[in-house]
Amino acid sequence: MFSLLSPEAFLPVVSSQDPLTSYLYLFVSAALSKSSWSKYNSAWRKYEKFCALYNFQISWPISIKTVRAFVIWLLAVEKLKPETVKSYLSGLAMASTLANGEKVNFLADKIVNLCITGAGNSEIYTQCRQNSRRSLSLDALKVLGHRIAISNWSLDSKIVIWAACTVAFFSCARMGELLPKSNKNIDFLTTLCWKNVKFYESGEILFFLPTTKTSKTKGCFIDIFPFIVKSCCPSKAMFDLLACSNHAKNPDSPVFRFASGKFLTTAHLNSILKELMSDIFIPGKDDISCHSFRSAIPTIIANYPGNSDISDIKEWGHWSSDSYKIYTKLEKEKRRALFEKLSKIIVLSNSKF
Repeated sequence: MFSLLSPEAFLPVVSSQDPLTSYLYLFVSAALSKSSWSKYNSAWRKYEKFCALYNFQISWPISIKTVRAFVIWLLAVEKLKPETVKSYLSGLAMASTLANGEKVNFLADKIVNLCITGAGNSEIYTQCRQNSRRSLSLDALKVLGHRIAISNWSLDSKIVIWAACTVAFFSCARMGELLPKSNKNIDFLTTLCWKNVKFYESGEILFFLPTTKTSKTKGCFIDIFPFIVKSCCPSKAMFDLLACSNHAKNPDSPVFRFASGKFLTTAHLNSILKELMSDIFIPGKDDISCHSFRSAIPTIIANYPGNSDISDIKEWGHWSSDSYKIYTKLEKEKRRALFEKLSKIIVLSNSKF
C-alpha cells in the first residue's frame, strides 16, 4: 500500500545513488503540513479500497472515467458529504501529480462537478442530520469555568484546561493549533511550546503558533489581552498556568501539559466538554466541541451588527481574505484597540457577570 505520508512512494527516483534524491523527498514533504499529508493519505486509502472492491487497476494517469466512478461511490455508497468528496479528490490529484508529473484538477471535469453539486441537492443529504454544533457564549464559558472549578480534578488539571479554553475563546484560534492531537508522536517543531509564549508586565501575552491551517510553514502570531470580566480573563488564566506549571521552565515543553507529563489533546478536551456541558449542549441536537471556541466571538459580533463589522471578525480571527488585512500585520496598538472594541460587545452580550 502506498502512503502519501511518504512522497517517495509516488515520486519517480532518477537514481538511488543520486544524493539529490533525498532532498527531493525532503522538500516535497515539507511543502505541506503533516495534517495535510494525513488527509491526502486518507483519500488514497479510500481510493485503494474502491479499486479493490470494483476491480479497477491502479495506473497512471488515472482515467476520468475511473474518477467519475470513484466520486459516485463516495457519494452514493459511502454517503460522504460533497465537501469531503472534494477533499478526497484533492488527495487523489496530489497522488497523480507526484506519480505522473503533471498537475490535474478532477473537479474541472463537468460530470464530476455535476455529480457533487447534484448530491448536495439530493434527498440523500436532506435526510442527514444537519451540523448542530453550537458556538460558546460568554455565559456558557462562565458555566464551563464554574464546573471545571468544582470538579474533583487536581488543581493543576483545572488550570491547564481552563487556560486552554479561555485562550481559544478570546483568540479565535483553532484548538488544533493550540493542542496536540495525541500523546504519541508529538512533533515539537509544530507544537505550541513555552518558548512560543511571551508574557508582559501589562498582562498582555504574545503567542506564536508554529503552524496553522492557513500558514503552515511560517506560523502565526496571536495576542491575548486582559479581559474586563476577571473570572473569564485569558491573561489571568495563562499567568496562573505559568505560575503553577512544573514544565514552564522548559522552553521546549508543550504549554498545555499536565503535571503527569501528559498533554491536553483535542480529543481529551472534546470529551471534557461533553461531560461537563451535556445538559446545556444536548448531543445530537446542539453539540459542543473544540470548534465551538473558534466561532464564539464571530457569532457574538454577528448578533450586534451595529457595533462592529465583518472586517473586525476577519482581522481578529485571522481568517484569510484578499479583501482584508492579515491579522498578524496589524500593529499592536491597533490590535489592542480592536480587542477593547470586541470586549465591549462580548460584555454587552452577557446580561450578568
